[in-house]
Amino acid sequence: MNSILSGLEKNERLSLLVIFLTAFLIRLVFVIYADSSGVSEGFVDDLAYMKKAEILLEEGLFNWQNEKINMIGLPFVMALTMGIFGKHWMALFILNSFVGAFTSVLIYKTGKLVFSWKVGFAAGLWSSIYILFLKYTATSGKEPWMVLFFMLILYLAAAFLKAGETEKKKKIKLTVLTGIIYTIFIHFDERYFSYIPLILLLLIFASGSSVKEKLRYTVIFGIIFLALMAPWLIRNYQVHDKIVILSDRTAHLTDKIFGYKKKNYTLGNVENMWHLSPAQVDSVINGEKFETAGGIPIDAKQIEAMKRGNIPEKFSRLERYFSTFVVFWKPIDFYEGYSTYGYRFDGRWSVKHNLSVGLTYGPVLLLSIFALIILFRKKHYFAYFALAIFGWHTIIHVLFIPFARNRYRIPVDGLIIILGMYGLFYLIDYLRRERKAALKA
Repeated sequence: MNSILSGLEKNERLSLLVIFLTAFLIRLVFVIYADSSGVSEGFVDDLAYMKKAEILLEEGLFNWQNEKINMIGLPFVMALTMGIFGKHWMALFILNSFVGAFTSVLIYKTGKLVFSWKVGFAAGLWSSIYILFLKYTATSGKEPWMVLFFMLILYLAAAFLKAGETEKKKKIKLTVLTGIIYTIFIHFDERYFSYIPLILLLLIFASGSSVKEKLRYTVIFGIIFLALMAPWLIRNYQVHDKIVILSDRTAHLTDKIFGYKKKNYTLGNVENMWHLSPAQVDSVINGEKFETAGGIPIDAKQIEAMKRGNIPEKFSRLERYFSTFVVFWKPIDFYEGYSTYGYRFDGRWSVKHNLSVGLTYGPVLLLSIFALIILFRKKHYFAYFALAIFGWHTIIHVLFIPFARNRYRIPVDGLIIILGMYGLFYLIDYLRRERKAALKA
């Protein structure tokens, strides 16, 4: 076994191949099973993305004037895939399998770059069976792409941090690639526009002591970012007759900045979507009403919970933030309750869900916390970088995304897996040293 691992460590191409094939084949088996089980029958958001992709196919991949195309990244990829392979879910599932396998390779490369080969290799293998990565392979949602782009940015950032002050050409190349990848990333999901401050701070603090160098990399990034943003920004102005950043879902924020007339926004009335007054609660319990005030069907599990006395009520701001934080980070769930504004029902997870998530996410979450403590004690640069990402990602989703789900967290799970593997090997090495010391004594 040791000789096999030693051979893999020495042969980079073989390591990459093992990680990629393991991740791809596991995903392929999973999507074939999911497709045969009729997973698409439960699709909601996926069907909406499919409609947008169909519009692009009918009107032309670069004809973006239709108002129903309120985002471009995922519908464009879906339309391109469907145009080549035909309109069926399996083609998208297989594409997601490739995306997931390449993500596992990136996790391996990042872990190796920052820590060691064994940390990277273990992290890559763990990510290949990681249930929250596998789960969204059999969808046409954004999740596989979000994890991929996040890991790409993370890898480029880690390489930039490790590059020496004299490696100017390498840093320029990394800055250019970061600008390109990041701009594509935010066209898939506009919430990641909020990561600009972190990227700029990274470029400033990791550029060396020279002000000229700091300006060089931030200006290069800014030029690429603005140039690639321009086409969709111009399109949005033509379609909406106003400045719209990336998606009309950002309008509830940008309209205030640019002084446009207030209107009813998609994200502006979230509290009322799940709201139930005391009279409406009584109506639900009596079997007379089956929708919330916002017209959302009430789940049968929620109705049963309400009959048992588990009644929704408005949360305070602190309760809202805490409930969202728990939903966002929890590895297991044995209780039913409410989150967000106090009206959104969260049923308890099934035994299968608790086992699959608890056994693949739970251990690396605990080990990553342990790893951060160790790395802070060592004053390792990656500890500060990782904590900035976790903190920023949590703040954005807990404070500003009104209906955050735990799937919004999974882009950072690759980082959790890498840190978890570092924590695991540190613990193993520590116990080995303690055992040797005890035997000598």
